[in-house]
Amino acid sequence: MAEKRTAVVVIDSSWVKQAGLRALFETEKEALHFYAVSVITFSLRDSWFIEIEFYSTNPALGKAKMKLFVPRPHVLSIVTGGDSKVRDFVGFKPTA
Repeated sequence: MAEKRTAVVVIDSSWVKQAGLRALFETEKEALHFYAVSVITFSLRDSWFIEIEFYSTNPALGKAKMKLFVPRPHVLSIVTGGDSKVRDFVGFKPTA
């Protein structure tokens, strides 16, 4: 059984492209200038990076569990709490 997603982390798409990580988010819908990633866990402990754990949405990787460290300036927002209806209401669509 897949772990429950606890938050949506919004990442600047220019960083994803520069870092060469687009393949990890292949089926995530890029909305203008960001990717909204449903995460299992995230950590704010580091002063330079935000650590996120998520399942890749790239079919070639299957449902691979990933851990990614995103530089803080490239994380635009973190939406937590509420159920999926709340996240859908603010514009985030669920991913498989």
